[in-house]
Order: sequence, then structure tokens, then C-alpha cells
Amino acid sequence: MIFRVKKQEMKMDLISKKRISIIIEVAYKEEMSGIILNSGASGFTVYNRVEGVGHSGSRGGEGTLGEMYGNIELVVITGDETSEIILNKLKDFMEDDIHMVVQITDVSVMRSKFFN
Repeated sequence: MIFRVKKQEMKMDLISKKRISIIIEVAYKEEMSGIILNSGASGFTVYNRVEGVGHSGSRGGEGTLGEMYGNIELVVITGDETSEIILNKLKDFMEDDIHMVVQITDVSVMRSKFFN
């Protein structure tokens, strides 16, 4: 006996969100975490030991005090309202002459309920 199974088309509902990337010294991790969570975001991801060369010279790599002074990247995906709150708080933080790189991009997510 042969059974044939029809493939059901799965509709993919993509929802527009904002992706905010913050590259900053590891010393500010707790403060940045607080800004993100207190703004209403449901969570974030941290990438450790972010390396690069730019305005402030070379950061990270072998032979540095990366665990104390290296850079991290915090990434949060959230809605428009929460992203505006986060960006306004980051702007205030930048006015204190803290070096950081902030990138904002439009993204689409599949499970919107996970991204406040």
C-alpha cells in the first residue's frame, strides 16, 4: 500500500521590526543591558570580543586586555516604539562622550511575539 501525503503550504507571516546593534566597551555591558530592558525590549543578544579598527584606533585582538577593555556588541530586535525609546537613551549616553557605534536596520521576523 502506498500513502501519498499532500504537502501543505505554510504561509510565512513576516513582521517588520528594528534591529539595533550597539558596539561598546565591555565595561558598559550592565548599563547598556539596563537601557535595553528598561525601555521595554523583551531581550537582547551579546557578542563578546568584537574586534575592529576605526576612529579610536585598533580594538580587540590578541595581546590586549580584552576581557576588561575590549568591545562587545549588543543586538536587540524590537518594534518602532521601543526602538525610539532605546535610541533616545543612547543619544543621552553618547553626549557623555562615551565611544560607541550604533546601527539601526529594518528587519523582518517570523515570530513577532518574541520581539517587543
